[in-house]
Amino acid sequence: EEIQKDRGHPMMEEKDREILSHPANHYKPRAGSGYVGLDNQGATCYLNSLIQTMYMTKSLKEALYRLTDEELGVEFLDQDDGPPQHDIDALTAMGFPEKGVIKALTKFPGNREQAMEWLFTYDASQDTEETGSSAKKGKAWRIPIALQRLFANLDLLDQQSVSTKNLTDSFGWKGQQAHVQHDIHELNRILIDALNKSLQTTKEKELCDSLYKGDQVTRILCTECGYLSERKETYMDLTLAVQESPDVVKALERLTRYEVMCDSEQYRCSRCNKKVDAVRSTQLRTLPPLLTLPLARFAFSRKTLNYEKWTRKFPFPMTIDMEGALDTEDFTTEAKKRYAQWKVERVAEKAEAEKRKQKEEEAEDSLPYGGSLKEAMKNQDRDAIRQILKARQQKQKEVADE
Repeated sequence: EEIQKDRGHPMMEEKDREILSHPANHYKPRAGSGYVGLDNQGATCYLNSLIQTMYMTKSLKEALYRLTDEELGVEFLDQDDGPPQHDIDALTAMGFPEKGVIKALTKFPGNREQAMEWLFTYDASQDTEETGSSAKKGKAWRIPIALQRLFANLDLLDQQSVSTKNLTDSFGWKGQQAHVQHDIHELNRILIDALNKSLQTTKEKELCDSLYKGDQVTRILCTECGYLSERKETYMDLTLAVQESPDVVKALERLTRYEVMCDSEQYRCSRCNKKVDAVRSTQLRTLPPLLTLPLARFAFSRKTLNYEKWTRKFPFPMTIDMEGALDTEDFTTEAKKRYAQWKVERVAEKAEAEKRKQKEEEAEDSLPYGGSLKEAMKNQDRDAIRQILKARQQKQKEVADE
Protein backbone atom coordinates (compact mmCIF):
# COMPACT_ATOMS: atom_id res chain seq x y z
CA GLU A 1 0.00 0.00 0.00
CA GLU A 2 2.86 2.38 0.87
CA ILE A 3 4.54 1.62 -2.49
CA GLN A 4 1.30 2.27 -4.38
CA LYS A 5 0.90 5.54 -2.46
CA ASP A 6 4.50 6.60 -3.16
CA ARG A 7 4.30 5.88 -6.90
CA GLY A 8 2.37 9.05 -7.54
CA HIS A 9 3.96 11.13 -4.79
CA PRO A 10 5.32 14.44 -6.18
CA MET A 11 8.33 14.34 -3.81
CA MET A 12 9.39 10.85 -4.96
CA GLU A 13 12.44 10.89 -7.25
CA GLU A 14 11.84 10.12 -10.93
CA LYS A 15 14.35 7.25 -11.00
CA ASP A 16 12.56 5.57 -8.04
CA ARG A 17 9.17 5.86 -9.77
CA GLU A 18 10.77 4.35 -12.91
CA ILE A 19 12.08 1.38 -10.90
CA LEU A 20 8.64 0.69 -9.40
CA SER A 21 7.00 0.80 -12.85
CA HIS A 22 9.16 -2.12 -14.12
CA PRO A 23 8.33 -5.79 -13.51
CA ALA A 24 10.59 -7.80 -11.18
CA ASN A 25 11.84 -9.81 -14.21
CA HIS A 26 13.76 -6.72 -15.33
CA TYR A 27 16.02 -7.08 -12.30
CA LYS A 28 16.78 -10.80 -12.69
CA PRO A 29 19.60 -12.01 -14.99
CA ARG A 30 18.72 -13.62 -18.34
CA ALA A 31 17.70 -17.27 -18.21
CA GLY A 32 20.08 -20.21 -18.67
CA SER A 33 18.86 -20.57 -22.29
CA GLY A 34 20.74 -17.37 -23.08
CA TYR A 35 17.59 -15.65 -24.39
CA VAL A 36 15.63 -12.72 -22.97
CA GLY A 37 11.83 -12.91 -22.78
CA LEU A 38 9.13 -10.37 -23.71
CA ASP A 39 6.68 -8.83 -21.21
CA ASN A 40 2.98 -9.45 -21.78
CA GLN A 41 1.20 -6.08 -21.60
CA GLY A 42 -2.16 -7.72 -20.99
CA ALA A 43 -3.13 -9.48 -24.23
CA THR A 44 0.03 -9.20 -26.32
CA CYS A 45 1.16 -12.86 -26.30
CA TYR A 46 0.29 -13.11 -30.02
CA LEU A 47 2.47 -10.02 -30.68
CA ASN A 48 5.34 -11.56 -28.70
CA SER A 49 5.26 -14.73 -30.82
CA LEU A 50 5.43 -12.59 -33.98
CA ILE A 51 8.38 -10.56 -32.60
CA GLN A 52 10.17 -13.79 -31.73
CA THR A 53 9.93 -15.08 -35.32
CA MET A 54 11.28 -11.78 -36.65
CA TYR A 55 14.06 -11.64 -34.05
CA MET A 56 15.19 -15.17 -34.97
CA THR A 57 15.35 -14.21 -38.68
CA LYS A 58 19.05 -13.38 -38.71
CA SER A 59 19.17 -11.54 -42.07
CA LEU A 60 16.22 -9.30 -41.07
CA LYS A 61 17.73 -8.43 -37.68
CA GLU A 62 21.15 -7.69 -39.17
CA ALA A 63 19.59 -5.45 -41.85
CA LEU A 64 17.80 -3.49 -39.11
CA TYR A 65 21.06 -3.05 -37.23
CA ARG A 66 22.73 -1.70 -40.39
CA LEU A 67 20.19 1.15 -40.66
CA THR A 68 21.70 4.42 -39.42
CA ASP A 69 19.94 7.03 -37.27
CA GLU A 70 19.89 9.31 -40.31
CA GLU A 71 18.18 6.71 -42.52
CA LEU A 72 15.59 6.04 -39.81
CA GLY A 73 14.98 9.76 -39.14
CA VAL A 74 15.77 9.47 -35.41
CA GLU A 75 16.28 13.27 -35.23
CA PHE A 76 12.56 13.72 -36.05
CA LEU A 77 11.30 11.47 -33.23
CA ASP A 78 10.16 14.47 -31.16
CA GLN A 79 8.19 15.81 -34.13
CA ASP A 80 4.47 15.00 -34.29
CA ASP A 81 4.09 12.61 -37.23
CA GLY A 82 0.31 12.79 -37.12
CA PRO A 83 -1.79 9.63 -37.59
CA PRO A 84 -0.11 6.21 -37.94
CA GLN A 85 0.93 5.47 -41.55
CA HIS A 86 -0.93 2.13 -41.69
CA ASP A 87 -4.23 3.93 -40.91
CA ILE A 88 -3.49 6.49 -43.65
CA ASP A 89 -2.67 3.71 -46.12
CA ALA A 90 -5.85 1.78 -45.28
CA LEU A 91 -8.13 4.76 -45.99
CA THR A 92 -6.27 6.10 -49.05
CA ALA A 93 -6.51 2.56 -50.51
CA MET A 94 -10.30 3.05 -50.43
CA GLY A 95 -9.96 6.09 -52.71
CA PHE A 96 -10.07 8.91 -50.15
CA PRO A 97 -7.60 11.80 -50.77
CA GLU A 98 -4.53 11.67 -48.52
CA LYS A 99 -4.97 15.26 -47.32
CA GLY A 100 -8.53 14.51 -46.17
CA VAL A 101 -7.50 11.19 -44.61
CA ILE A 102 -4.83 12.90 -42.48
CA LYS A 103 -7.35 15.52 -41.31
CA ALA A 104 -9.96 12.86 -40.51
CA LEU A 105 -7.56 10.69 -38.52
CA THR A 106 -6.29 13.77 -36.68
CA LYS A 107 -9.90 14.60 -35.70
CA PHE A 108 -10.65 10.98 -34.73
CA PRO A 109 -7.32 9.41 -33.65
CA GLY A 110 -7.32 5.61 -33.69
CA ASN A 111 -10.92 5.42 -34.97
CA ARG A 112 -11.06 4.50 -38.67
CA GLU A 113 -14.87 4.13 -38.69
CA GLN A 114 -15.56 7.69 -37.50
CA ALA A 115 -12.80 9.02 -39.76
CA MET A 116 -14.45 7.27 -42.72
CA GLU A 117 -17.87 8.77 -41.89
CA TRP A 118 -16.31 12.24 -41.78
CA LEU A 119 -14.53 11.65 -45.11
CA PHE A 120 -17.84 11.00 -46.89
CA THR A 121 -18.75 14.65 -46.19
CA TYR A 122 -15.26 16.01 -46.96
CA ASP A 123 -14.93 18.37 -49.94
CA ALA A 124 -11.30 18.58 -51.09
CA SER A 125 -12.02 21.48 -53.46
CA GLN A 126 -13.15 23.70 -50.57
CA ASP A 127 -10.17 22.78 -48.35
CA THR A 128 -7.28 25.25 -48.42
CA GLU A 129 -6.02 24.51 -44.90
CA GLU A 130 -2.44 23.23 -44.62
CA THR A 131 -2.16 19.73 -43.09
CA GLY A 132 0.52 18.78 -40.62
CA SER A 133 1.86 16.20 -43.08
CA SER A 134 2.65 18.68 -45.87
CA ALA A 135 4.55 20.95 -43.48
CA LYS A 136 6.95 18.19 -42.39
CA LYS A 137 10.62 18.53 -43.13
CA GLY A 138 11.51 14.96 -42.26
CA LYS A 139 10.00 11.69 -41.09
CA ALA A 140 10.87 9.37 -38.23
CA TRP A 141 10.27 5.70 -39.07
CA ARG A 142 8.89 4.94 -35.63
CA ILE A 143 8.09 1.23 -36.03
CA PRO A 144 11.53 0.24 -37.43
CA ILE A 145 13.25 2.43 -34.79
CA ALA A 146 11.28 0.73 -31.98
CA LEU A 147 11.92 -2.73 -33.48
CA GLN A 148 15.66 -2.03 -33.86
CA ARG A 149 15.91 -0.93 -30.21
CA LEU A 150 13.83 -3.89 -29.00
CA PHE A 151 16.10 -6.36 -30.82
CA ALA A 152 19.16 -4.61 -29.34
CA ASN A 153 17.65 -5.01 -25.85
CA LEU A 154 17.03 -8.71 -26.49
CA ASP A 155 20.65 -9.12 -27.60
CA LEU A 156 22.43 -7.02 -25.00
CA LEU A 157 20.49 -6.67 -21.74
CA ASP A 158 21.18 -9.05 -18.88
CA GLN A 159 17.62 -9.44 -17.59
CA GLN A 160 14.85 -12.03 -17.83
CA SER A 161 12.47 -9.98 -19.99
CA VAL A 162 12.07 -6.64 -21.73
CA SER A 163 9.08 -4.39 -22.41
CA THR A 164 7.39 -4.06 -25.81
CA LYS A 165 5.61 -0.81 -24.88
CA ASN A 166 7.78 1.41 -27.11
CA LEU A 167 6.89 -0.83 -30.05
CA THR A 168 3.14 -0.78 -29.37
CA ASP A 169 3.34 3.01 -28.86
CA SER A 170 4.87 3.23 -32.35
CA PHE A 171 1.72 1.48 -33.71
CA GLY A 172 -0.32 4.39 -32.36
CA TRP A 173 -2.07 2.23 -29.75
CA LYS A 174 -3.86 4.23 -27.05
CA GLY A 175 -5.27 3.40 -23.62
CA GLN A 176 -6.42 -0.20 -23.30
CA GLN A 177 -5.53 -1.36 -26.84
CA ALA A 178 -2.74 -3.56 -25.48
CA HIS A 179 -5.44 -5.43 -23.51
CA VAL A 180 -7.42 -6.24 -26.68
CA GLN A 181 -6.32 -9.09 -28.95
CA HIS A 182 -5.63 -7.67 -32.42
CA ASP A 183 -5.43 -9.60 -35.69
CA ILE A 184 -1.88 -11.02 -35.90
CA HIS A 185 -2.15 -11.29 -39.69
CA GLU A 186 -2.84 -7.55 -40.05
CA LEU A 187 -0.15 -6.76 -37.49
CA ASN A 188 2.42 -8.82 -39.41
CA ARG A 189 1.60 -6.90 -42.58
CA ILE A 190 1.86 -3.55 -40.77
CA LEU A 191 5.32 -4.45 -39.44
CA ILE A 192 6.61 -5.76 -42.80
CA ASP A 193 5.10 -2.79 -44.67
CA ALA A 194 6.68 -0.29 -42.24
CA LEU A 195 10.05 -2.01 -42.58
CA ASN A 196 9.74 -2.11 -46.36
CA LYS A 197 8.98 1.63 -46.58
CA SER A 198 11.80 2.59 -44.23
CA LEU A 199 14.28 0.59 -46.35
CA GLN A 200 13.34 2.13 -49.71
CA THR A 201 15.97 4.89 -49.54
CA THR A 202 18.72 2.53 -48.33
CA LYS A 203 20.83 -0.23 -49.87
CA GLU A 204 18.57 -2.75 -48.06
CA LYS A 205 15.44 -1.73 -50.04
CA GLU A 206 14.95 -5.25 -51.51
CA LEU A 207 15.29 -7.03 -48.15
CA CYS A 208 11.60 -7.68 -47.32
CA ASP A 209 10.78 -8.78 -50.86
CA SER A 210 13.82 -11.06 -50.97
CA LEU A 211 12.74 -12.74 -47.71
CA TYR A 212 8.93 -12.87 -47.85
CA LYS A 213 7.66 -12.23 -51.40
CA GLY A 214 6.43 -14.97 -53.73
CA ASP A 215 4.47 -15.04 -57.01
CA GLN A 216 1.15 -16.72 -57.68
CA VAL A 217 -1.26 -17.04 -60.59
CA THR A 218 -5.06 -17.43 -60.58
CA ARG A 219 -6.58 -19.01 -63.70
CA ILE A 220 -10.23 -19.46 -64.71
CA LEU A 221 -11.20 -21.77 -67.60
CA CYS A 222 -14.57 -21.41 -69.33
CA THR A 223 -15.97 -24.93 -69.78
CA GLU A 224 -18.00 -23.91 -72.86
CA CYS A 225 -15.60 -22.02 -75.17
CA GLY A 226 -12.29 -22.90 -73.49
CA TYR A 227 -11.32 -19.24 -72.88
CA LEU A 228 -8.58 -19.00 -70.23
CA SER A 229 -8.37 -15.96 -67.92
CA GLU A 230 -5.11 -15.46 -66.03
CA ARG A 231 -4.19 -13.04 -63.24
CA LYS A 232 -0.64 -12.86 -61.81
CA GLU A 233 -0.06 -11.51 -58.30
CA THR A 234 2.56 -11.35 -55.59
CA TYR A 235 2.01 -12.48 -51.99
CA MET A 236 3.79 -11.90 -48.68
CA ASP A 237 1.93 -14.69 -46.83
CA LEU A 238 -0.67 -17.44 -47.41
CA THR A 239 -3.67 -17.46 -45.05
CA LEU A 240 -4.90 -20.96 -44.13
CA ALA A 241 -8.52 -21.72 -43.16
CA VAL A 242 -8.36 -23.72 -39.92
CA GLN A 243 -12.02 -24.75 -39.69
CA GLU A 244 -12.07 -26.43 -43.12
CA SER A 245 -8.93 -28.58 -42.77
CA PRO A 246 -7.48 -30.94 -40.13
CA ASP A 247 -3.85 -29.79 -40.50
CA VAL A 248 -1.47 -27.44 -42.33
CA VAL A 249 -0.80 -29.83 -45.25
CA LYS A 250 -4.52 -30.30 -46.03
CA ALA A 251 -5.11 -26.54 -45.66
CA LEU A 252 -2.40 -25.84 -48.26
CA GLU A 253 -3.97 -28.39 -50.61
CA ARG A 254 -7.34 -26.68 -50.18
CA LEU A 255 -5.77 -23.27 -50.89
CA THR A 256 -4.54 -24.40 -54.31
CA ARG A 257 -7.36 -26.82 -55.20
CA TYR A 258 -9.29 -26.80 -58.49
CA GLU A 259 -12.74 -25.30 -57.80
CA VAL A 260 -15.81 -25.51 -60.05
CA MET A 261 -17.75 -22.24 -60.32
CA CYS A 262 -21.39 -23.20 -60.84
CA ASP A 263 -25.01 -22.33 -59.96
CA SER A 264 -25.12 -18.91 -58.22
CA GLU A 265 -21.32 -18.61 -58.46
CA GLN A 266 -21.08 -19.07 -62.21
CA TYR A 267 -18.36 -17.14 -64.07
CA ARG A 268 -19.22 -14.43 -66.62
CA CYS A 269 -17.16 -15.30 -69.68
CA SER A 270 -16.19 -12.24 -71.76
CA ARG A 271 -16.05 -14.34 -74.93
CA CYS A 272 -19.38 -16.17 -74.43
CA ASN A 273 -20.90 -12.95 -73.00
CA LYS A 274 -22.93 -14.93 -70.45
CA LYS A 275 -22.58 -16.76 -67.15
CA VAL A 276 -21.09 -20.24 -67.50
CA ASP A 277 -19.64 -23.09 -65.48
CA ALA A 278 -15.89 -22.58 -65.05
CA VAL A 279 -12.90 -24.10 -63.24
CA ARG A 280 -10.71 -21.87 -61.07
CA SER A 281 -7.41 -22.50 -59.31
CA THR A 282 -4.70 -20.42 -57.65
CA GLN A 283 -1.20 -21.87 -57.86
CA LEU A 284 2.17 -20.70 -56.63
CA ARG A 285 4.79 -19.78 -59.22
CA THR A 286 7.62 -19.04 -56.82
CA LEU A 287 8.19 -19.64 -53.10
CA PRO A 288 9.96 -17.11 -50.84
CA PRO A 289 12.86 -18.17 -48.59
CA LEU A 290 10.55 -17.53 -45.60
CA LEU A 291 6.96 -18.67 -46.21
CA THR A 292 4.52 -17.14 -43.68
CA LEU A 293 1.31 -19.11 -43.03
CA PRO A 294 -1.19 -17.12 -40.85
CA LEU A 295 -4.05 -19.24 -39.49
CA ALA A 296 -7.59 -17.89 -39.96
CA ARG A 297 -8.92 -19.14 -36.63
CA PHE A 298 -12.10 -17.02 -36.52
CA ALA A 299 -15.07 -18.38 -38.47
CA PHE A 300 -18.84 -17.83 -38.55
CA SER A 301 -20.78 -20.56 -36.73
CA ARG A 302 -24.23 -21.45 -38.06
CA LYS A 303 -25.09 -22.96 -34.70
CA THR A 304 -24.45 -19.84 -32.60
CA LEU A 305 -24.72 -17.25 -35.44
CA ASN A 306 -21.53 -15.63 -34.13
CA TYR A 307 -17.86 -15.53 -35.07
CA GLU A 308 -16.00 -18.08 -32.98
CA LYS A 309 -12.31 -18.81 -32.47
CA TRP A 310 -11.18 -22.32 -33.31
CA THR A 311 -8.86 -23.51 -30.56
CA ARG A 312 -8.43 -27.18 -31.52
CA LYS A 313 -5.06 -28.64 -32.44
CA PHE A 314 -3.79 -27.82 -35.92
CA PRO A 315 -0.78 -30.11 -36.54
CA PHE A 316 2.09 -29.33 -38.90
CA PRO A 317 5.06 -31.45 -40.03
CA MET A 318 8.67 -30.37 -39.61
CA THR A 319 9.04 -30.38 -43.41
CA ILE A 320 6.40 -29.73 -46.10
CA ASP A 321 6.57 -30.83 -49.74
CA MET A 322 5.23 -27.81 -51.67
CA GLU A 323 5.42 -29.42 -55.13
CA GLY A 324 1.64 -29.98 -55.28
CA ALA A 325 1.00 -26.26 -54.74
CA LEU A 326 3.33 -25.11 -57.52
CA ASP A 327 2.16 -23.99 -60.95
CA THR A 328 1.53 -26.74 -63.53
CA GLU A 329 2.27 -26.06 -67.17
CA ASP A 330 -0.86 -27.76 -68.53
CA PHE A 331 -3.64 -26.12 -66.49
CA THR A 332 -6.29 -26.48 -69.25
CA THR A 333 -6.01 -30.28 -69.52
CA GLU A 334 -6.12 -30.72 -65.74
CA ALA A 335 -9.06 -28.30 -65.37
CA LYS A 336 -11.10 -30.17 -68.05
CA LYS A 337 -10.34 -33.47 -66.32
CA ARG A 338 -11.47 -32.08 -62.93
CA TYR A 339 -14.68 -30.66 -64.46
CA ALA A 340 -15.60 -34.03 -66.04
CA GLN A 341 -14.96 -35.70 -62.68
CA TRP A 342 -17.11 -33.08 -60.93
CA LYS A 343 -20.05 -33.68 -63.32
CA VAL A 344 -20.04 -37.41 -62.51
CA GLU A 345 -19.94 -36.65 -58.77
CA ARG A 346 -22.70 -34.06 -59.20
CA VAL A 347 -25.05 -36.64 -60.78
CA ALA A 348 -24.33 -39.03 -57.90
CA GLU A 349 -24.95 -36.26 -55.33
CA LYS A 350 -28.29 -35.35 -56.95
CA ALA A 351 -29.37 -39.00 -56.87
CA GLU A 352 -28.35 -39.24 -53.21
CA ALA A 353 -30.25 -35.99 -52.40
CA GLU A 354 -33.36 -37.35 -54.13
CA LYS A 355 -33.17 -40.55 -52.07
CA ARG A 356 -32.74 -38.53 -48.88
CA LYS A 357 -35.72 -36.34 -49.73
CA GLN A 358 -37.87 -39.40 -50.42
CA LYS A 359 -36.79 -40.92 -47.12
CA GLU A 360 -37.68 -37.71 -45.26
CA GLU A 361 -41.11 -37.61 -46.89
CA GLU A 362 -41.73 -41.23 -45.90
CA ALA A 363 -40.61 -40.43 -42.34
CA GLU A 364 -43.00 -37.45 -42.20
CA ASP A 365 -45.87 -39.59 -43.53
CA SER A 366 -45.20 -42.10 -40.73
CA LEU A 367 -45.57 -39.32 -38.13
CA PRO A 368 -49.01 -38.51 -36.64
CA TYR A 369 -51.00 -35.97 -38.70
CA GLY A 370 -48.49 -36.36 -41.55
CA GLY A 371 -45.90 -34.47 -39.52
CA SER A 372 -48.10 -31.36 -39.25
CA LEU A 373 -47.40 -29.68 -35.91
CA LYS A 374 -50.30 -27.29 -36.48
CA GLU A 375 -52.81 -30.16 -36.72
CA ALA A 376 -51.35 -31.92 -33.67
CA MET A 377 -51.66 -28.70 -31.62
CA LYS A 378 -55.15 -28.09 -32.94
CA ASN A 379 -56.19 -31.53 -31.64
CA GLN A 380 -54.19 -31.03 -28.40
CA ASP A 381 -52.47 -34.37 -29.00
CA ARG A 382 -49.44 -34.16 -26.68
CA ASP A 383 -47.84 -37.46 -27.74
CA ALA A 384 -48.06 -36.45 -31.39
CA ILE A 385 -46.59 -33.00 -30.63
CA ARG A 386 -43.63 -34.65 -28.83
CA GLN A 387 -42.98 -37.04 -31.73
CA ILE A 388 -43.13 -34.28 -34.36
CA LEU A 389 -40.88 -31.92 -32.37
CA LYS A 390 -38.36 -34.71 -31.72
CA ALA A 391 -38.25 -35.55 -35.43
CA ARG A 392 -37.72 -31.89 -36.34
CA GLN A 393 -34.93 -31.47 -33.79
CA GLN A 394 -33.21 -34.56 -35.17
CA LYS A 395 -33.47 -33.17 -38.70
CA GLN A 396 -32.05 -29.79 -37.61
CA LYS A 397 -29.13 -31.55 -35.90
CA GLU A 398 -28.35 -33.53 -39.07
CA VAL A 399 -28.42 -30.32 -41.16
CA ALA A 400 -26.16 -28.49 -38.68
CA ASP A 401 -23.70 -31.44 -38.63
CA GLU A 402 -23.53 -31.40 -42.44
